[in-house]
Amino acid sequence: MQASNGTLTTDDRQAIQSEINQLVANLNQTAKNTEFNGQALIEGSAAGANSLTVAGGANGTETIDIDIADSRAAALGLDTIDVTSQAGASAAITAADQAIEQVSTTRAEIGAAQTRLQGQSNHLATTQVNTEAVLSLRAYLQRRERI
Repeated sequence: MQASNGTLTTDDRQAIQSEINQLVANLNQTAKNTEFNGQALIEGSAAGANSLTVAGGANGTETIDIDIADSRAAALGLDTIDVTSQAGASAAITAADQAIEQVSTTRAEIGAAQTRLQGQSNHLATTQVNTEAVLSLRAYLQRRERI
């Protein structure tokens, strides 16, 4: 946003561009290194046909698929930002707004998956408690029959 100011010199814009380049490199590095249990999460390999599949029930057939969009700079449209001109700086604002929208959507989708997983975890915990209660009652009744 600062780079779209008409009073900046070429050197000022170049300094801002240098900072943007470093931020983009940091974004890509973060996307590359964000993983869980050896599985990359936000660098594109957990999207679409390669979504993460997590066990979601008491048996192996119950799963939850989590599709996490690519969050690297290129996928967000941030890899070509050039603020060395006022027009480029204005275009960068639009690109940044769109990237924020994409990241917000991805965060919402991850939050929804987290909610599904939490709900399934709660369901499994209830099932376990109920199963233990039935087994305990069964054992009690078997002991009682022997007496």
